[in-house]
Amino acid sequence: MQERRKYMKKVCFFLLSISLVLVSCSKTSPASPAATLTATLLSTVSSTEMPLYTPTPTWDIFHTSTPSVTPSPTIVPSPSPTITPIINAEINAHPLVLNEKNIASKMKLLARYGTGEVYDVEWSPDGKYLAVATGLGVFLYDALSLERVRLIEINGRTESVAFNPSGTELAILHKNKISLWFVESGQKKNELEGELERGYWTIKFKQNGYLAAFGSVWRGDPYSVLHVWQINSNQLLFTDELSFGRGVAVDINSAGDEILYLAGGKLSLYDINTKRVIHLSDDSSDAVFSQDESKVFSIQYSQDNPSALWTIDKNSGETLNILEEADCEHIMLGNDVGICYDEVNMIVFDSNNGTELERFISPYETGNVSISSDSKRLAIIESEWKSDFVHVVDVQSHKEIKSIEFDAFDEFATGILSFDNIDYYAAATTFWDKDVIKIWNLSNGETITTIQVGENVIRELALSPDRHTIASSESGAVRLWDVESGKNTITFDMPTEENILEFSFDGQNLAIFETYSGVLYDADLITGVLKRQNDGYSSYSYRIAPISYSKEKNLFVWKDIYPEKGILSVMNLTSQKTTELSYTVEPVPEWRENMFLEAFAISSDEKYAVVGAWYGSIYVWDFSTQKFLREMRGHKTNTGGGETFEHLKFSPHSNILLSVGWDDTTRLWNIHTGNQIRVLNVCCFADFTPDGRFLLTAGDGVLRVWGIPPLP
Repeated sequence: MQERRKYMKKVCFFLLSISLVLVSCSKTSPASPAATLTATLLSTVSSTEMPLYTPTPTWDIFHTSTPSVTPSPTIVPSPSPTITPIINAEINAHPLVLNEKNIASKMKLLARYGTGEVYDVEWSPDGKYLAVATGLGVFLYDALSLERVRLIEINGRTESVAFNPSGTELAILHKNKISLWFVESGQKKNELEGELERGYWTIKFKQNGYLAAFGSVWRGDPYSVLHVWQINSNQLLFTDELSFGRGVAVDINSAGDEILYLAGGKLSLYDINTKRVIHLSDDSSDAVFSQDESKVFSIQYSQDNPSALWTIDKNSGETLNILEEADCEHIMLGNDVGICYDEVNMIVFDSNNGTELERFISPYETGNVSISSDSKRLAIIESEWKSDFVHVVDVQSHKEIKSIEFDAFDEFATGILSFDNIDYYAAATTFWDKDVIKIWNLSNGETITTIQVGENVIRELALSPDRHTIASSESGAVRLWDVESGKNTITFDMPTEENILEFSFDGQNLAIFETYSGVLYDADLITGVLKRQNDGYSSYSYRIAPISYSKEKNLFVWKDIYPEKGILSVMNLTSQKTTELSYTVEPVPEWRENMFLEAFAISSDEKYAVVGAWYGSIYVWDFSTQKFLREMRGHKTNTGGGETFEHLKFSPHSNILLSVGWDDTTRLWNIHTGNQIRVLNVCCFADFTPDGRFLLTAGDGVLRVWGIPPLP
């Protein structure tokens, strides 16, 4: 299976627009009150039998428009501001609030919604199944009827899958580990020895019981790593940091001793036993071994001509151009045919002689492709970035046989929203190329309503404590929406498209933080006045929002970092008071000096301040005295140079600190003692409901609700 060219978390899209399109919502009727709904209660994390909620699509396709820059934010009075937040919208603690006494033993996974974002797809060699790897696990479909047969639940992202040659076992890559599963029973066989370094991996099953994992990892510079197992003996034969450094391994032979790799467009054959490297060709974008492994199929490209498909004899080095003007980038082989493809072009050829059989334009932006064992069907993952569709296409007619929809979302927020004077625990989500906000009822997973937001992509969401308002950020604007009517009530023109949003505890103010410039605005939602609070700062990580509201309506901002002194500067923008917090400095690489602190939060009572450092530490201060209290460790450090922390958040009504890391874990801490109370193996976003009753985790197209039973 070809490695997916996709970047997983936190990629900034530069989408430019001058249009601020105000439209009415597309709204379904609210669901029944939460108290009368029947919810699915989970006693354990294993939930194979839980019914999966699959929403009906209501999204339109995103369209770009002409770019512009607005020099200074101003409130747009059309439509006129109609939001009048409740004078005191602060939400009190629920009797079953999550706290340091009940999280460890009583907090359960109460519900799970969504089928997950798609990461990989593979037909079984015996022609029985189509496997789709998602953010929840692996769904198996009948290869003929395309009806869902079962879910192999992994409870997290499955990045790559591969069937053994007989089709009886399935290898699944999840959280840097590979496990083997029996296909017919869906039961786990065993887990392979060794752990994969964090990076981008793909796995391949070969004849004679060999399984290979090809990885591209980052350690300040890119490296390629290869692991090879002998499945019959469950033995890791070797782990090799390939000598070609920046290259990418693309295929391994059935004997498990030769690999093909690409480095800077140069295609080479690498003998694992002798470490001998044989140069095969220049200017190659992809390659695979032929069925008998005597030749290599290679896609050759040039600046002046379309790419072509060549064969290269391994022994003699003889080359033959078998398919001119192929105009494709990736290649894979089925039993008798091969597929040469890129984002739009599909070429089917005879894998024995290279004769072109079919050529057509894909109606989808293609991210990954698999061909069935009888060479009659293609499974196409739509899009390389965020994927929520798998299309099954007839090779000969080029017609779609079936489109299978999955769940994927880009932005997420949780809170309590009111519809027809009934309060609901709710979540709001968006999908990166869709133009709606979807609001979920967390008691049953049904859609309460959708709000049509126009053509621009939503980059951030926040739910107000007033129970009636959602804030959204898009290219050039921050908008407020009334959730019941779906109407845009206030629009603030903004000069950038990347803004972090945070409501005050009473819902009367909205902080808007420009992540690129560091400029912070405070919007008074009673008067509609937008006030610029600072001149912007540069010494912070652009990925997170260094802002935090307290219950006293003080707005704090992480101002400056002085790593050489071990000082973090925090400003109270309400009082204009600056507080300096000192800490013990660990060695920081020069390239990390301005980004080594990745997350920041102040407790709602202003008692504690915390930051997360890229090397895995959480620093805790008594904010009232500026006394350093402790260092807490738990998240795995990303030694490759990427991020370690996604964000830190305090529970609004307890002494619990929530940390979300890029090690795909969500951790809960007792801020008083520094003890780690609970580790949840889920990513990539988490937050408490405003009353502290539930913890919501969201990532990979799956929403999970955690709390003390029952689910209302």
